[in-house]
Amino acid sequence: MTDDELRELLDQYDRLVMEAVTGQITFYVFQDRYGTFYLDYALDGHESMPKEQENLERYGGRITLHREITYLVILHITSEELLSHPDAAKHGFRGEGLAHKQLHTTHSN
Repeated sequence: MTDDELRELLDQYDRLVMEAVTGQITFYVFQDRYGTFYLDYALDGHESMPKEQENLERYGGRITLHREITYLVILHITSEELLSHPDAAKHGFRGEGLAHKQLHTTHSN
């Protein structure tokens, strides 16, 4: 991915996060559009060539936000039905409401 492509992609997903945090879109819409962005684009760099690694490092701070959203919010969302399972909270799963609060917290850090 070129520098321009990465910057445009981050701009797009940064806007999406801001729309969710400011209430312009619901958390459900955010979750649907955001998906597993960080993982889908391998922003950890595990599939990157040296030039792409440089680009990832250049945008490291912005990428860190998306890593945290993925691992602290997106991958811990579960349905209300499954949330009632005794082990759900023990393993860090949360419903949409708590996940939305975590998105706010992650974004403000």
